[in-house]
Amino acid sequence: MRAHPPRPARPGGAARALVIALAAIAGLATIALPAAPAAAAASFTEPSSGFIGDDRVTISGTKDAGSAVRVVVVGGPVVCTVSSDAATTWSCEGVDLPDGVIELAGLETLEDGTTEEFGSLPLRVLGPPRIEGAGGTLLTAGRFTGTASPGAAIEVRTVGPRGSTVHGCPAALPDGYWSCIVTVPSGEYRTTARQSLPSIGPERSTWSASTLATVDRDVPAAPTIDFPRTGTRTATAVLRAAGTGEPGATLQLYVDGELVCGTTVDRGEQWECEARLPAPGERELRALQRDPAGNFSSASARVRVEWAVPDGGASAPPVEEPAPGATPAPGATDAPARPTEPAPPSAAPDPGGGPDGDPGNGGAPGEGSDAGAEAPPAPPLPGSSSDEPSSNWGTPTGFGGTLPTAAQIVERGGLAIAPLVAIGYLALIAVPLRWFATRAAPRIRLAMPRLTGRNRGTVLSEDDPVVSPALTAVGVFAGAAVVAAVGGGLDLEVRYLRLTAAIGLGLLVLAAVGVRLPAGVVRRAARVPVVTRLLPGILALAIAAALLSRVAELRPAILIGVLVTASVVGAARFRVRVGLAVAQLVAVAALALAGWAVHDLLTPSTGFWVSFAAETAATVALGGLGSLLLMLLPVGSFPGRAVFQISRATWAVASLAVATVTGAILASGASFPIIGLGLAAAGIGAVLVGVTLWVRWVEPALA
Repeated sequence: MRAHPPRPARPGGAARALVIALAAIAGLATIALPAAPAAAAASFTEPSSGFIGDDRVTISGTKDAGSAVRVVVVGGPVVCTVSSDAATTWSCEGVDLPDGVIELAGLETLEDGTTEEFGSLPLRVLGPPRIEGAGGTLLTAGRFTGTASPGAAIEVRTVGPRGSTVHGCPAALPDGYWSCIVTVPSGEYRTTARQSLPSIGPERSTWSASTLATVDRDVPAAPTIDFPRTGTRTATAVLRAAGTGEPGATLQLYVDGELVCGTTVDRGEQWECEARLPAPGERELRALQRDPAGNFSSASARVRVEWAVPDGGASAPPVEEPAPGATPAPGATDAPARPTEPAPPSAAPDPGGGPDGDPGNGGAPGEGSDAGAEAPPAPPLPGSSSDEPSSNWGTPTGFGGTLPTAAQIVERGGLAIAPLVAIGYLALIAVPLRWFATRAAPRIRLAMPRLTGRNRGTVLSEDDPVVSPALTAVGVFAGAAVVAAVGGGLDLEVRYLRLTAAIGLGLLVLAAVGVRLPAGVVRRAARVPVVTRLLPGILALAIAAALLSRVAELRPAILIGVLVTASVVGAARFRVRVGLAVAQLVAVAALALAGWAVHDLLTPSTGFWVSFAAETAATVALGGLGSLLLMLLPVGSFPGRAVFQISRATWAVASLAVATVTGAILASGASFPIIGLGLAAAGIGAVLVGVTLWVRWVEPALA
């Protein structure tokens, strides 16, 4: 049999009685003692601890039924209050929290009047910055402003036809003011801003409310001064000035570079203000205008007047120099404490006084180090008589500022005049010059006396000496200085040294890429000798074009940039010469179009390097287009001669295309003298045709 384990002994009767008695006593105690109050159930459920990128949030949580809740910022105000109700959850929407590292704490009031604390909830809060015009519309040249946390890094986002772009901006100033210049094409954009602050964390805030911004980067044309005219003599110090400008633009009138009065151009494009001459003698008047978006025009043409004091000076009231800090003149505009637009030249602090060409701030407190805080300054007026420096290395010169974009050409009607310019170039210049070169020039050359007797000019070969590349580069730079000086673009300021260097670099680029590079390619591909030479004749034509631009006040100016030519020497096939000619024309045309596009992207320019690049691009664009008109002439060693010989139709189409583009650009300027240039071209054509007819038919008949 299997043994069974012993069973546990049951408690005896006395033990069982003791257990029952203890249980009864416990039950009585439970019935007799009051129940303890339940622990408070209030807590936070939203937001969770961490970073909040908005300063208006929803705070919510749980609570006891019948209780009330109050939430405060520790050390700050009450931000949420919930009355007692039967719900077990609570919520406050649209709570405005201060930026920074904060802590929320809650207090629950129970039905019996007792209170219990809950929390705390640590948070890092950084709401979006404020952007000027948020929720509305804004007209600007690309400058946006607003307020943010002091020292915060700002980003601006623009959403337009070409998609979304985020732009980095300077940090907010100690008082919270921020300003940012974005470079986008003209058009409409939805603009928002956000910020980040290292003291709060690496996270960025949410984007601010959007602003519908109309960006207008189109530089207005230079205003005109119709009264007084150059040569006017006055016996008083006060002179009424009037002229035309862009409707709604702010016009500023300068006497010897000093601001004397300001006004607004009316809807009829007319303006008028009174100018006070500083002292007797000959004075120079110039006007400048700024459109509603903040774009400054170039200065108007100079008007020279004379305050002639009669003998004894009795009728001429004396004019006192304004004391420092005094109001300039009646109607003159004062700079605001924090300008929303750049201060006028010669009346504001040095526009390029900041590091790396900082455009400055017009005297706003604390803004001296904000490299992007202000819109591009107006180009200072040449010839300023102020004792204070009005420009430095980073100040724009205005060179190329009137080079229009494709959209501006359409708006200003340049396409309507361009075909006339192209036909005039072909019919009055190119064709008569070709006829003269082939029919009359040989006879004139034969009729001229020879200083060398029977000696003939040698034919260039690859063994003949050619000017070295270094000397060619020096010659191009010297030519740039001459062209700039003749064109009236230089003044005794350091920024014009930068302009001279930019023009020289632009001409070197045209020579290197437009002429020497195709020459090298043809030399290696066809294995023929090709030489590059600096032609003094082209330099003379470049100086003549610059002089014409200055006399006729062409804006933009006519600039001939290719001062060198490449030629195939020795015996070579005709198609090689044509290939070299076509390669040069295509290279120069591509450079001109690329320079045009780059200049549009860099305008408006601020700072040394951006201005230098913009001026170089303008030189390449204007110099390339002007050079193409010269290179397409079907005479001499120009590439146009080879193209003309192989296909006259191709030459005509290419010439018309280049002349149309160039004419559209020139005709879109402020004042394009199409009648005067047309008469001049007609005169040149008449002389060429007349000389050819005389030499070809009249002179032989008289012999």
